[in-house]
Amino acid sequence: MIERNMLKHCRYLLENFPAIAILGPRQVGKTMLAKQLGASWEYFDLESPDNYHRIALDPVLFFKQYNEQVIIDEAQFLPSLFNTL
Repeated sequence: MIERNMLKHCRYLLENFPAIAILGPRQVGKTMLAKQLGASWEYFDLESPDNYHRIALDPVLFFKQYNEQVIIDEAQFLPSLFNTL
């Protein structure tokens, strides 16, 4: 597995902030970076209809159940999620 240049910096950010956003153009390794950062974390991809509906139905309940160590990929598909965060 390729170690991303930003891995060390993102680890530092996670030590100092409760959440980070990984932004960038398509196909540059954002998902891979997130999975390297949180290899044992819960992973949800909002391109998956099951994951999307699970979170969209009740985002407050979702964050009560998963209040730390969670990766939400493709979060731009559910903009209201950021209000809950």
